[in-house]
Amino acid sequence: MKERPILFSGAMVRALIEGKKTQTRRATKFPDSTTAVRWVRDHEMEPAGRYTGWALECDAPFLLPRTCPYGVPGDKLWVRETAMMRSVGPARNEISIVFRAEHGEMGGRILDHMVQPGEKNPFRGSSWTPGIHMPRWASRISLLVTGIRVERLQEIIEEDSKAEGVLPMYPPGNGPARCRYAYRELWDSLNEKRGYGWATNPWVWVVEFKREGM
Repeated sequence: MKERPILFSGAMVRALIEGKKTQTRRATKFPDSTTAVRWVRDHEMEPAGRYTGWALECDAPFLLPRTCPYGVPGDKLWVRETAMMRSVGPARNEISIVFRAEHGEMGGRILDHMVQPGEKNPFRGSSWTPGIHMPRWASRISLLVTGIRVERLQEIIEEDSKAEGVLPMYPPGNGPARCRYAYRELWDSLNEKRGYGWATNPWVWVVEFKREGM
């Protein structure tokens, strides 16, 4: 079992805390192909007895192995999110941090921590520190990976869109409110400028998980 960090926006952190988010999709680069993607067991590539990654069956045919950066079922993910140092103790190594996702709600959730010698402390002053800099000790949410697969982004169905933690949204013009439309809007707000917009229909890792401690 391995632990890996994963970054979430404030809205998605709240969805995790409320138990509404049990999936996440992350863009990846696979060769442009319409053929299927499937698990490759070690014994198909090397002697062993567990999954190592994905492979794309291309027209050649040959296998292009891809290891998921978010692990395999049974691994853990610790959540990175935006936070801020709220106070410092007399010894200068006793700090309290507050999380932006819940800032202002019942005073915000606070984590007290004693910074150990040599331990990374990215929190400085009274400004928000981006989640990408959050160290392991400051993370308050752990996720157990329960499933990994690869698919095209637009293959997402309504049920999975809801599992992404979004609320139904009405599309422009006529039509019923749907989580899939809301997820499309969320995806583009995070990924379109990176070149992975909904319209490009990129390959994505689909990571299923459950929050530990629930």
